[in-house]
Amino acid sequence: MSKSRRRGAPPARRARSWMAATQPGLGELAADDLRKHGCAVEGVENDGRSDLVVFSSVELPPPGKLTLVEDLFVIVGQAATGTEPRRVTARLFNADDWLAGAEIAKSYGVRVTAATGFRVIARVRSERAFKRTELRSAVIEMVQRWRPRWRVQDPADLEIWVLESRNGHFRASMRLSTAAMRSRGGRAVEFAGALRPTVAAALVRATGTPTGLLIDPFCGSGTVVGEARQAGWTVFGSDADPAAVQTARVNEPGVEIVVANSDDLPVADAAAVAVATNPPFGFQHEPRTLGRPLEEWWRANLAEFARVVQSGGRVVLLHPNDELLAAAVRSTPVLREEGRMSIRTLGQQAAIWTLRRC
Repeated sequence: MSKSRRRGAPPARRARSWMAATQPGLGELAADDLRKHGCAVEGVENDGRSDLVVFSSVELPPPGKLTLVEDLFVIVGQAATGTEPRRVTARLFNADDWLAGAEIAKSYGVRVTAATGFRVIARVRSERAFKRTELRSAVIEMVQRWRPRWRVQDPADLEIWVLESRNGHFRASMRLSTAAMRSRGGRAVEFAGALRPTVAAALVRATGTPTGLLIDPFCGSGTVVGEARQAGWTVFGSDADPAAVQTARVNEPGVEIVVANSDDLPVADAAAVAVATNPPFGFQHEPRTLGRPLEEWWRANLAEFARVVQSGGRVVLLHPNDELLAAAVRSTPVLREEGRMSIRTLGQQAAIWTLRRC
């Protein structure tokens, strides 16, 4: 028996504080995912741009399992109050905690050396007390006193985030994830204004348990199709724009994706268990109504979605809280609204509409 075994099992590693960032509105769903992986969720906060899930765990769940999370951080400091940047920074800094955070970042593949490059991202909820640029400068000054050979870079090997996650409460953390987590590894071809993978994953989540065919009739570059396939659905995509269909075929090879109008799908009655889709809206995209009033276009689309979805299945849409859509839902008797979840994506307010096929 080895010497270590004679002394008994090694001491358990202590739980650490972590933070997960996602799109505004998805924080509670991301928190539920973290709980399922054994994490102790402390709460969901917001720094004005992202929902932040603060949690503790001995180690992070595998990032590939967290489809609603865009970034992961190890927390290295917290300050409950502060009205002056250097005072906030002093309260955030503890050499042992920052050193431990740097070692954790290194273990997750972040390049941390004696002369590493670093970047500071600072966010405040209001600039009445001081500006975020002042906070950023104070953090850079503190880091360079702690590690004189570290140099400011952009982009940088190491990112240090200091966020006012709720009024008067600041957290300092080191980013462990890369852009590959936000883009789910990236797509071969990208469209401007393409749907964020986390939002697509939330749409797919709202459809329920993967049990058959899921259709995306506004597939764009294929983001929803890809997330649904990874979740276990059999998938079919279509779009009225041939260029979008070609892009989606490149991004999701092997998936059947065709050119078709959303209100005339080449799918048999009740062939699908669910529809999950992002109809055009916002500054960059407008629906192709073929000259029809928008409410009439919506009624035609909802009737078609109801035709292809079996009884008990769901139709899940990403769209603003639009009265025209609400009126079209009310005029489609076989679809019953189950709920709307407000989110913010690509700088716009929207909602995930969940409809049940009667």
